[in-house]
Amino acid sequence: MKNPLRLMKIYQKAAAALDVLDDGQRDWDNGTREAYLTSGWWERLLTTLRSLALALPLPMHLQESLMMKSWKTTLAGVAAIMSIVTKIVTTGAIDWQTDAPAIMAGIGLIAAKDGNVTGGTTR
Repeated sequence: MKNPLRLMKIYQKAAAALDVLDDGQRDWDNGTREAYLTSGWWERLLTTLRSLALALPLPMHLQESLMMKSWKTTLAGVAAIMSIVTKIVTTGAIDWQTDAPAIMAGIGLIAAKDGNVTGGTTR
C-alpha cells in the first residue's frame, strides 16, 4: 500500500514546480517572454524541481547528486537541457535522435562533480 503522506508531499512538490512553469508559460503566451530570461525564474524552477526530485523514492546516491554542490557542472547541465527545451518550444517538434542524447548529457552534467572537487572536498 502506498504511503498517503508521502504521495501528498510528492504531489505538493510537483504542484509547486508546475506553478513556476505555468508562470513562465503565461509570460510566454502574453508575448513578454521575459521570465525565461531572468535568473530569478530559473532559480525558482531549479529549486522546485530539485525539491520534487528529493521527495521521490530515489536511491540515496542519486539524491546526493541532486544537492547541487557542483555548481559549474550543474549550470552546464541545465544550459544543455534548456537549449533543447528552448528548441522544442520554438519549433514545436522533438527530434529524439538529437534531443534525447543532449538531455541525457545534461542530466549527466547535473549529476557530475566539478573538476576541482575530489572526494567531496574542494582542492
